[in-house]
Amino acid sequence: MYLGDNLLRNGVNSFIYTFRNKRPDAVVGIYPVKDPTRYGIVETKDGKVERMVEKPKEPKSNLALIGVYVFGPAIFDAVKNIKPSWRNELEITDAIQHLIESGGKVEVQQVDGWWKDTGTVQDLLDANRLLLDDI
Repeated sequence: MYLGDNLLRNGVNSFIYTFRNKRPDAVVGIYPVKDPTRYGIVETKDGKVERMVEKPKEPKSNLALIGVYVFGPAIFDAVKNIKPSWRNELEITDAIQHLIESGGKVEVQQVDGWWKDTGTVQDLLDANRLLLDDI
């Protein structure tokens, strides 16, 4: 699953590699950010995923979910077991959290190279600059 408003300099191969080699129920992409209240975030302890929260008001981590996920079939049961969030949406973070709470294995993969969320006009301009710098 690759959300359409994200841009990764080096693509998704590292995420697929982690999924194939570690065989988790899910691999989630992360990137450290300055303002984690704008993103879904991941809380880890001793290298393991403990919790995921969508756009927290008081984040306990600066590790943003970047909108790149690799899932095994367990995600389908997880999605069936969640309810709409306070935004009245089914959140992928809630489904992954359900996997964690059900004993599923969730791995994190930090982005190799730059990542850009292109959700605003300024973000699109910044992404354009990043791409132009590369060429």
